[in-house]
Amino acid sequence: MDRVRVLVVEDEGIVARDLEQALKAMGYEVAGVVGSGEEAVSRAMGTKPDIVLMDVVLRGKMDGIRAAEEIRRQMKIPVIYLTAYADNGTLERAKITEPYGYLLKPLQENEIRTTIEMAVHRHRLEMKLRERERWFETTLMALREGVITAGREGRITFMNPEAERLTGCRRDEAKDRPLEEVLPLAWGEEGESGIEELARGLRGENDSGMIPEAVLQPGQGRLLPVEVRWAPIRDEEGIVLGTVWVIHDLEERKRAEKEKRELHERFLQAQKMEAVGRLAGGIAHDFNNAVTIIRVCSELSLRELKEGDPLWERNRIIFEATGKTADLTRQLLAFSRHQVMEMKIVDPGQILLDLEKMLRRLIGEDVDLRICTADEPGRVKADPGQVEQVIINLAVNARDAMPGGGKLILETCNVELDEAYARTHEGVKPGPYVLLSVTDTGTGMPPGVKERIFEPFFTTKGPGKGSGLGLATVYGIVKQSGGSIEVYSEPGEGTTFRIYLPRVDAPLTEAPGEAPAIIPGGREVILLVEDEPEVRKLTREILSRQGYRVLEAANGGEALLLSEREPGPIDLMLTDLLMPVMSGPDLARRLAPLRPSMRVL
Repeated sequence: MDRVRVLVVEDEGIVARDLEQALKAMGYEVAGVVGSGEEAVSRAMGTKPDIVLMDVVLRGKMDGIRAAEEIRRQMKIPVIYLTAYADNGTLERAKITEPYGYLLKPLQENEIRTTIEMAVHRHRLEMKLRERERWFETTLMALREGVITAGREGRITFMNPEAERLTGCRRDEAKDRPLEEVLPLAWGEEGESGIEELARGLRGENDSGMIPEAVLQPGQGRLLPVEVRWAPIRDEEGIVLGTVWVIHDLEERKRAEKEKRELHERFLQAQKMEAVGRLAGGIAHDFNNAVTIIRVCSELSLRELKEGDPLWERNRIIFEATGKTADLTRQLLAFSRHQVMEMKIVDPGQILLDLEKMLRRLIGEDVDLRICTADEPGRVKADPGQVEQVIINLAVNARDAMPGGGKLILETCNVELDEAYARTHEGVKPGPYVLLSVTDTGTGMPPGVKERIFEPFFTTKGPGKGSGLGLATVYGIVKQSGGSIEVYSEPGEGTTFRIYLPRVDAPLTEAPGEAPAIIPGGREVILLVEDEPEVRKLTREILSRQGYRVLEAANGGEALLLSEREPGPIDLMLTDLLMPVMSGPDLARRLAPLRPSMRVL
């Protein structure tokens, strides 16, 4: 071990020399000998001795006690006083500086050695204790849990930064305040006060305790869910000296649980909508076949009958009724995502602007319409007619929610959806999107209604005022376009629909030229594929009347055989989309290599 280095502060020259010689004889290293308080402070700062032997009475303005106080304050070096005076006043002044001992003059060698060794040993123990305290305090300060300690009387002695954040109270403000003032807790179904539970913890009635879920009320209306644990601090005889309290913030866990719960609910809702969509699509497909037969038969009868004939009027009524039924079927097909869409590269903002005049007439003068489009137009791949249908349906829905008038805001902007958003929204992929939002200041919706608004035939309107398919159609079109739709609404706070459509980097599709006014017949060969016999029969009749040669097939297999047997070209295949065994698109893919010039409708 290195020799102990001693600084001697003594203004009597003979005493100082004798002490220096004695210290060297005992094996100590003398770091210096000075005769004033000012020199003592300066030499101590320069040489950093292990201990200082300080005469109480020194020449100059700074006596030994003041010099010792400065050395202890700046350098934490232990001091032993040398004095020929042991009066009470001097002792009381000296105690303030926390000296490590006193040596009375004349000095005795054995007393010098004993006092120095005990002082050095004590100082080293204190340094180790301080180091451990620094480790302990640094650990507590770095914890992500709040830590508070309270003394025997329940007054706070320590708080780490996390406890400051949770309670909203700084450590210097909290020190010596009652724990229940700084840590106001409530828990239980009725939110009962936690003061009694705190009191039991402070009294050390249990070895430890825990409140799995409590509410911390740090003020300013904040309510923070927390977990609280505590344990008493006891001495060797088991007497409680204080308590330590650990507070864990549950807000993040609660938020994660809520997000997980909402994601599960969204998943269940998506599954339900998918199941309802499949059912609606199946019903719409079969229903559409039956309606088509009735509509075509009534149309053919109208052509054959004269207008004055009683049967002509009945067939007209049937024909018009099937038109309305066909509209209903198209809406069901849109919801089930089985509608045929003509996809183009379009700008939703421009579609909004093109619809503005019509929308103003549609919603009435008592609704203030505002349209805001993105500075940088965003392009999406969608059916422009279907996008118009979405906007119109949502505008009509907003108008009905504002019977006394209000504001309707239609906006488009470019957004980026990140991984965090995608994780909490079923079916959404991260990336660039165009956001189309429709906001009204209407009556809003309660949660029970909001959860069901996209279901087909669900409506809150009175009889005869709505089919319940408007928002279901919107949902189907958005999903079939690869997008997602969210609704935000509170009773009395209005409603916002947000539609996210994938943004594409491609030029806008040019508008087509005008179609010919009269569609001529022809002599081309058409392959007709339809599994419903009556629909197939009527379609063949109409095409044959126009001069076309029709090859009939009831399914994909028959169509393949007909194609193989037909020696000449087949100009067009007119096929149903949904058929048993092989769908229309699958059939088209099978025939494409065999008849590359054949068009498909």
